[in-house]
Amino acid sequence: MKLFPKSTKSSEKIITLTDDEEILLKELDIDRELCIAIKNKTNNEVEGLYELQELDDYPEDPKLKGIKSLIDEKITMPSIFQTVKELQAIAAFNDYHILCCGHYANEKEYFIGAIKTKDKYECLRIFETNGINYNLNTRDIIDFLQKWETQTKFSIIDAYHDRVIIQLLDLDFDLKEFARDCLKFCPDFSAVTENEEQMKNYIIERKGEIDFWWD
Repeated sequence: MKLFPKSTKSSEKIITLTDDEEILLKELDIDRELCIAIKNKTNNEVEGLYELQELDDYPEDPKLKGIKSLIDEKITMPSIFQTVKELQAIAAFNDYHILCCGHYANEKEYFIGAIKTKDKYECLRIFETNGINYNLNTRDIIDFLQKWETQTKFSIIDAYHDRVIIQLLDLDFDLKEFARDCLKFCPDFSAVTENEEQMKNYIIERKGEIDFWWD
């Protein structure tokens, strides 16, 4: 069963770009329309999205990888995720990965970002997403997701150094086995569910939106 129909473009208020934004978009070869669409949702200017580089000492400064825009503090979490899903569904933006990123417990550091790539896992490399408390590195997390990508389709709607949130695009696969695997891979699910049946129901109740986190 499909969970999200393709979005249709709605009327938007007129958004202009600053000189700094124009320079940034040119450097990254990013579509102006994408920048305008993100600004329209966040009500804030667009800035550079850089590698996070939190795990080790690095010989070079973080590299510029995309754009991001601070989310207005009045916007609720469910509406933020829905906005990202709608932006991801726009065919004109197929060459980009649009997602939320930053510290979502603190609205001052939470963004909608965009990376020019067709590799959904690039964001995990940029943020060095890991479960270091469970001896999981970025490659381990990508391997887990790629394993299940052979059975079901999903998008990554949020990522940062200690989490990744995916949206299953359908539930027509072995959800019970997936729930069992999720519990093993992300022990912090024990905070909200006790066994694979509860985990399965958790996934269904959230309509396929699953938040993996390791802290």
